[in-house]
Amino acid sequence: MANIVSFGEILLRLASENHTRFGNDSKLSANFGGSEMNVGVSLSHFGHNVRVASVLPKNRIGTAVKQFLHSHEVSTEFICESDGRMGIYFVEAGAGNRGGNVIYDRAYSVFSQIKEFPFELAALLKGCDLLFVSGITPALSEELQEMTLSLLQTAKKMGVRVAYDNNYREKLWSTREAAFEMTRKILPYVDILSAGILDIRAIFQDESIEDLATGYDLLTEKYPNIQAIFSTNRTTHSTEDYELQGNLYVEGKLYQTEVEKIANAIDRIGGGDAYAAGILHGLINGMENQETVSFGVAATVLKHTVYGDVNLFSEEEVLAFMRGGKGIKR
Repeated sequence: MANIVSFGEILLRLASENHTRFGNDSKLSANFGGSEMNVGVSLSHFGHNVRVASVLPKNRIGTAVKQFLHSHEVSTEFICESDGRMGIYFVEAGAGNRGGNVIYDRAYSVFSQIKEFPFELAALLKGCDLLFVSGITPALSEELQEMTLSLLQTAKKMGVRVAYDNNYREKLWSTREAAFEMTRKILPYVDILSAGILDIRAIFQDESIEDLATGYDLLTEKYPNIQAIFSTNRTTHSTEDYELQGNLYVEGKLYQTEVEKIANAIDRIGGGDAYAAGILHGLINGMENQETVSFGVAATVLKHTVYGDVNLFSEEEVLAFMRGGKGIKR
């Protein structure tokens, strides 16, 4: 069991039902999401002590978020309240060969408007074993870029391991170049990194890098502080059907899973966060590297079977699935 802090924005998700398009008499279902919260909730279900640090609106919606987190045994001690609105994202579910669509409405949210931390960083990180942050947070404002760097620097001074999911979102950055310039500033403080081959090319500004292991070799040569890197290879056949392979790079060796087929997916959103939580859980608990990447893939496959952003499966359920526990329990 580890003590984990996750810092980032929590969002209200409004999704169309029954694969309808917006404006076509669609009803919207409401859930809470956000990468950092998703990872935190999943790690809590894996048995870790998790506290999410964020800012919520001072209204009934903010209260509902805290109740949601409490129901998953996630601490809200470092969630502050402010007058204003909550960030929202709308999901237009795809169907068959028609892909889905995400529309962000998070400008001027209470989280994106913070200019300084509303809590002491030393208090937030006291007794912490692992800090999780994603690249979504510095995409929200110049102030949050500086705050993210400050948080990571403080973590390193306090001996806290840092996990960073690059999580590039084109719709949130002014340019791709600005996003990866920020990534290069962050990488010297990262111990565990989520980044794929496209991220590697952007970091080095070299489109000729084709081999993932070679890219990871280059990255750890430039940033020797990085102890582990993970990613997935995904092939999309339709909105509900995918093939997925997990990658984990540790000490110069790339560990990969077999390609896993995901059929009739209920909800893809949050799958990457479930994978990240599975990898972090394996690394924290000292699993063998091959088992760790297999655990991460099993976690994300299970996430695709439930609706909503968060993965609600325990360690025991993921392990049972890995050992062939598919189908109906009897």
